[in-house]
Amino acid sequence: MDRLSQVCGVVKIRRMTRIHVVLLCFVFAQGRHHGGKGDARDVCAKVCSCRANRSVVDCRDNRLTIVPNHLPHNTRELNLDWNRIGALDSGVFTNVTSTLKQLSIRYNNIIFINDQAFSNLTHLRVISLEGNWLETLPNDVFAACASNLKELSLAYNYLDLRVLNASLSAFPKLHKLDLSGSNFAAGPHLPEYFVNSTHLKELILRDVNFGEISAAFFAPLSEANQLRKLDMHNATITSVHPSAFAVFKNLNTLNLSGSFLSLQSLQNILAGFFNNSLGSLSLQGLRLTNVSSFPSDLLTNLEFSGLKKLHLDGNHEIFAGAIPPSFFQALSSLNELHMEKCGLNNLSNGSFTGLISLKKMNLKHNLISCRYGFQCKGLFSETAFASLEQLDLSDNVISMETDDLCIDGEIFANLQYLSLSNNSIKQVPKGLFAGLTSLQYLDLSFNPISSIQPHCFRSLHALQRLDIVGCSSLRHLHNGTFIGLRSLSKLHLHDNALEEVDKGALLGMGHLLELSLRRNRLTGATFSQVVAESPHLHYLDLGENLLDRPPKGLLQGARNLSRLLLEHNHISYCLGMPILEHLRVLNLSFNALSSPACFEHSFSSQLVVNLANNPFHCGCDTQFALLFDQSHAIVEQRSAHLCGGSVKSYGGRSIFEGSVSEWDCRVRGIVVPVVSALVAGFLGVIFGGVMVSICRVSCSSPSHKGDGDGSDSSCECGDCGMGMDDIHRRQRRRRRPKKSKRKSALSIVSDECLIKENDDEEDDEVPEEESEREEPSDVDQYEDHDINKMIDVIVSESNIDDLDNSETDRLTPGCFPV
Repeated sequence: MDRLSQVCGVVKIRRMTRIHVVLLCFVFAQGRHHGGKGDARDVCAKVCSCRANRSVVDCRDNRLTIVPNHLPHNTRELNLDWNRIGALDSGVFTNVTSTLKQLSIRYNNIIFINDQAFSNLTHLRVISLEGNWLETLPNDVFAACASNLKELSLAYNYLDLRVLNASLSAFPKLHKLDLSGSNFAAGPHLPEYFVNSTHLKELILRDVNFGEISAAFFAPLSEANQLRKLDMHNATITSVHPSAFAVFKNLNTLNLSGSFLSLQSLQNILAGFFNNSLGSLSLQGLRLTNVSSFPSDLLTNLEFSGLKKLHLDGNHEIFAGAIPPSFFQALSSLNELHMEKCGLNNLSNGSFTGLISLKKMNLKHNLISCRYGFQCKGLFSETAFASLEQLDLSDNVISMETDDLCIDGEIFANLQYLSLSNNSIKQVPKGLFAGLTSLQYLDLSFNPISSIQPHCFRSLHALQRLDIVGCSSLRHLHNGTFIGLRSLSKLHLHDNALEEVDKGALLGMGHLLELSLRRNRLTGATFSQVVAESPHLHYLDLGENLLDRPPKGLLQGARNLSRLLLEHNHISYCLGMPILEHLRVLNLSFNALSSPACFEHSFSSQLVVNLANNPFHCGCDTQFALLFDQSHAIVEQRSAHLCGGSVKSYGGRSIFEGSVSEWDCRVRGIVVPVVSALVAGFLGVIFGGVMVSICRVSCSSPSHKGDGDGSDSSCECGDCGMGMDDIHRRQRRRRRPKKSKRKSALSIVSDECLIKENDDEEDDEVPEEESEREEPSDVDQYEDHDINKMIDVIVSESNIDDLDNSETDRLTPGCFPV
C-alpha cells in the first residue's frame, strides 16, 4: 500500500468524490498483476497485438488496469484505448522513452497522472487523454515533451481550463488542440496559455458552454495567425459581440452545427468574417431561439469572404419548405451547397440566383415532388446551374408527371453526376435527359419504374455508369433501351423483377465491362444473346435468378469474360458451355448439378471454380476429382462439394474423398440389383407380364421374332445380353427342386445379369448333378428371407412411383446403371 499512500498524498482528496477514492483503491488492489512479468514477446502474444516489426502496439479493449510492462523497446505508436487504467505513475513508459511518438489512452478511468509520467518522452508528438476522469493536471506534466508535441487532446474530462496555465503554457510546435467538453469558467477571454500557441492550426471546442462571448474573448489567439479551423459544434452561446470573431484573419473552416444561440448571435458571428478568407461554413441543425425562418439577408455579410462550401443540412424547421428569395445572392464564389433534410418542397425560379460558381449541390431527403401544382422549374431551369457538375436529388418524391418537365441540356451542359434514386418515378420518358452530353453517372435506383422507353438514354454519349437497382415493378427491357450508351462501362440492373430481356435490349454498349443482373427472374428461354456486341465484357453476374442452364447464346460474344457468377439458380447441367480462355472466376454453387460435366474441357490453371452445394450423383465409378485435375481448375470450398442422392453409402461424402478403390462398392453387388429387379417386376405386374415388362423397361429397342402372337418372341436386353428364352429357362430352373440352397427369382436374374453369362446354347433341362456342382456366387450366400428383408427395407425407403421415364428406360434387370 506504499504506492497508494504516495498517490493519496499527491491528489487533492478534498476535491475528489468518494467514488473516485474507491476507484483508485480498486485499481491498485486489482491491477498489479496486469502488467505481468516477461518480455516484449509476451506482451505482443498475450496482451496486445503488434505489427510493423513491433513498432506499433495495439492494446485496445483488453480490460487492462495498468500499462503493460516490458513493451517492445522500439515502440513508436501505443494504443491503450477502451481499457480500465486508473492512473499513470512515474516511470510507466520507461522502456520506450527513446522511441515513443504517439500515445493514445482514450476512454479509460484515469483520475491521476504523476508529474513524472511523461518524463524523458522527448520524442512524443501526439498525446490523447480523451474521455477520462481528470479534474486537474500537475504543473509541468508535459514539460519533457512540450518542445516537440504537435497534437494534444484533453477532451471530455472534468478539467477547469482556467487553472491549467502552468500545464499548457509552452507548446511552441502545437498544431492541434482538442478541449471539447471542458469547463470554461466565466471570464472575459480564453486562458492566457493560448497566447503562446502561435503555431496552432486547429482548435476544437465542441460541447462547450461559452455563455457570453465578448469582444476580447478570442484575444489570446490574435497571434495565432496560422489557425485555419475552429470547431464549435453543439456549443451553447447566449450572446456574441459583433467583432468577437474578427480576430481570425486567416480562418478557413468554421463549424457551428448544432449550436444553441439566437439569430442575432449568428448574424454577429457571420459579420466578423466580412472580407475574410473563410472558405467553409457549417450551420447544420442549428437551434435558433425565437426564430421561425431564415431571413433572406442572413448571408449578405459573406459577400466578400470567398466562401466555397456551405452546409445547411437539417434545418427543416427554419426553411419551412422553401428557400427565401435571393438567399444565395451574395455567394458568387460558392462551389458546394448541402441542403439535405431541409424540408424543401417548393423550388421556384430565383431560388438559387447568384450561385454562378456552384459545382456540387446536395438536396437529398427533402420533399421535392415536381407534380402538378408544385413548382419545380426553378430546379431544372435555373440559369445559375451552368457550372454545376454534381446534383443529388435522391430520397425525394419526384414523379416526372408534368408534361413540360425537362432537364435542360443547355443549362446542365457540364453536369457529370445525377442521382434520382428513391423517388416516385414510374416511367422514364424519351427525351428526359436530352442534351446531358457530359453526364458520366446516372442513378435511377429504388423507384417504382415499370417502363423505360426505348432510346431514352440516346444522348448520354459520355455516360460511364448507369444504376437501375431495386425497381420491383420493372419486368421487361425492350429493344433499343440502352441505344446510344457507347461509353458505358458499368451497368447495374440487379434486384429488379426482370422476367424478359429482348435480344436487342442491351445492344449498343460496345465498351461495357461490367453487367449485373443478380436477383431478377430471368430464365434461359428469355435471356440469350444479349451481349453479342460487348466484346470487352469481363464481369457478368447472373446469380439468384431462375436459369436452368448456362446462357450459351449469351456467352458467345463474351470471349474476354474473366468473372462469371451463376450461383443460386436451377442449373441442372452445363454441357456445351464454351471454353472462355480468360475466365478466372466461375461460381456455380447452389444449383442442381448432378455432375460437373462442363469440365470435360481443359480450362486455365488460374480458374477458380465453386460448385459447392450441388446434388452430385455419386457411384462406384465416380471420378470427379480426376475430372477436375484434367481441367486444371482450382476448386474453391472443396469440403462443400458433397455427394447427394438417395444412396446412403455415398450421400454426404466429399466428391474428392479417397480414390475409386476406397469406395464401399458392396452396394453394387447386392442392393442395386435387387432395386433394379424390384422396379422391373413392379412395372411388369402393372402391364400384365413380368418378364415381358422387364424387357420393355430394360431394352431400348426390343426385337420380336415369330408370327406376332408372342409365342416365339425374343427380346434382347442389350446391357446383359439376355433374351426371353434365357429368362424362361432361369424360371424353370428356379421351379426345379434341388438340394443346394435356393435362389429367389430376383437373385437369379440379378446374378446371371451381373456375371453376364451367355446361355444361348444351353439346353432347357440341366442335369441335377451339374446343378449341384455349381459354385455359389456372392448372391448365393444370402437366404431368401434375407433378400426379402432387404426388399422390404428398399420398398419402405423408396418411392417407385417417383421414377420418371428417363430412369426406367435405363434399368436393366440386375444391372447397375453406369
